[in-house]
Amino acid sequence: MASSQVVAAADPEDLFAPEVIADPYAYFGRLRETDPIHWNPRAEMWIVTRYEDLVWLVRHHELFSSAVIRNDKRPPHPPIDPEDRPLFEQVRAFRSDQLVENDRPPHQAMRNAVHEYFTPQAMESWRPFVRTAVAELLDEVEPRGRMDVLEALAAPLPVRVITQMMGVPEEDRDHLRQLADKLLYINRGEPDRMQHLMQGIEGMIEYVSPRVDERADAPADDFISVLAQAEKAGVFTRHQVLVNTALLLFAGHETTMNLICNGTLAFIRHPDQSERLRADPQGAARLATEEELVRDFAGYQLGALPPLAGLIDAEVVVDPEVLRHDTVAFAAGTQTESVRLRPGELFGGGQVRTAPLVRRPERGSEDPVGRRRAAQQDIAGPQRASR
Repeated sequence: MASSQVVAAADPEDLFAPEVIADPYAYFGRLRETDPIHWNPRAEMWIVTRYEDLVWLVRHHELFSSAVIRNDKRPPHPPIDPEDRPLFEQVRAFRSDQLVENDRPPHQAMRNAVHEYFTPQAMESWRPFVRTAVAELLDEVEPRGRMDVLEALAAPLPVRVITQMMGVPEEDRDHLRQLADKLLYINRGEPDRMQHLMQGIEGMIEYVSPRVDERADAPADDFISVLAQAEKAGVFTRHQVLVNTALLLFAGHETTMNLICNGTLAFIRHPDQSERLRADPQGAARLATEEELVRDFAGYQLGALPPLAGLIDAEVVVDPEVLRHDTVAFAAGTQTESVRLRPGELFGGGQVRTAPLVRRPERGSEDPVGRRRAAQQDIAGPQRASR
């Protein structure tokens, strides 16, 4: 289906319409062109799609909060089964202790505590393990002559890497993958999703708790040890240690899974770009992943920032619209004007781009988002998501 047809068929306010899910780039692209700061009455939030406005939003952390789950008291959307509302409150309490759901100064202290584990140099040390894991997974399916990318590679690979980061024994990987599958209901829309999610949360707490006790007394070179030592230093509570261990599992799992599946599909749809990568794998690989696939295919379509609770009487102005005391969502806001990129026009999908794997866009020195994102790509870290 053509993008124009998708946009025309979609309910303009239904972010979960099948047509929007099938082609979100067309949906948000139309908003960017016609109403870049758009109030969505169904979701009860502003949707901001223009790059300059997004830069302004993320620069003003004193005005906007990352504590979406804690501060947003509206019922979940899409709706859940009424009898599961108590479960939703338990999920809210759990998610509110995520590092990404905290504001400064606690957020900064938590981030500093785990920073050294996720530096570019530290992530580079994982390359041999990741390459070996990919080779092993592909070797398993090669005799078949075909594969389901999701089941054979995209789903098991991040769990294998993340459980290694957590110091989980190899024999426990399947159990952690089952827990990860349940935790991924956190961003799904089924009415009964809270039941699956709570099963994942409870299972994760049960599994991790004794290992945190062990790492507190005898730290090892793994992520659970980093969090356990941060608890001893007074940065994290025990509940926050358990929550952020789960965060690493499901957030790193989902974003990597999305990247592998959607990135593979992009190369299948654009064989000329696939050939460029094959011809120069060393030179083109980093450009393809950092500048192309991560930008468009790795994560969520929306992030959310509610105003800080202390700004009830304030108005935040982003010309030409006024954003009042509501959640602000940012979507598909790529750096269009400064490097002439458009979301969804990846791999030469439009007239804007012709040879993406041989041209690295220039980022201006006044682009803090670009510099920050370049560092974050070494982690493939979680994105903020609304409710």
